Amino acid sequence: FPSAMLEPCWVNEEEFVLALVHTGLLSEDTGPLVKNVDLHAWLEHLCASDEDVKRIIDSLSAQGWLQPSSVSTQSATEERSYLIRMSPSEASTRHVHHGPSPDSAIAPEVKKKAFRTCFPTVSVKAEKMYLKLTDPHVLVYATLGLNLVNRGDCSVPAYSREMKIMGVDAQTRTIVANLLAKAFAAHDKAQLHQRSS
Repeated sequence: FPSAMLEPCWVNEEEFVLALVHTGLLSEDTGPLVKNVDLHAWLEHLCASDEDVKRIIDSLSAQGWLQPSSVSTQSATEERSYLIRMSPSEASTRHVHHGPSPDSAIAPEVKKKAFRTCFPTVSVKAEKMYLKLTDPHVLVYATLGLNLVNRGDCSVPAYSREMKIMGVDAQTRTIVANLLAKAFAAHDKAQLHQRSS
């Protein structure tokens, strides 16, 4: 079960859809379909293993947030797509007008415990910065960055460049880069030694 703690967790459907939008997998222009290979590749960056990815897909499907689109032949595996139930515009409207739903009001101590379980080596200062974040855009990129850097898949400067390439606004990039720099400054060398040993 510890690996499941690294899995992404969306408290409601609009947060999931907005995460897809902000990673470039979904938009009003492209319609409600997301290619299987693209969704799996994105989730692989957030999860510890392929089994975790499958479990998340099954969970999202069980909740009705996505469903496989119909495919006629087995050879078309790479062209398969998932149909996303909620549109980006509906997700944005719900988020802006309704605000966080009652079930998304997570107690601060629960958030703190979850953060420390997922990122035990992150500095206390960075933890406090993260727990104060409220903007969903910033939270998406901060969480993704923490996962990638924590696992050694990416450096802070490299992730900052990736955000710029993805078209993330300057303010969000600055907040996330500052958070990541504080989060891993004291542990970068130790992590590099661990990876090389």
